[in-house]
Amino acid sequence: MTNKRTKAWEDDVISAGDFVGAHLNPALAEVGLICRVAIDAEGNPLVQVSPPLVMTRADVDELAELLDRAFALATERAGL
Repeated sequence: MTNKRTKAWEDDVISAGDFVGAHLNPALAEVGLICRVAIDAEGNPLVQVSPPLVMTRADVDELAELLDRAFALATERAGL
């Protein structure tokens, strides 16, 4: 997981790349989100969404809920 102090991925169990490829990307697809998933300059998983410019509050809430569900699935499956 990401160390909040150093802002770098520090996990002995799984690398950030393996987490993204094996767990995060599939979890995002499973909940129905199409996102760009990468590794940032500090070596942390990065999710980029491209929502429409005009969204209702319900749309924003749904996006946040889907992201939360995907992150929960990915971390659970990775054992983090």
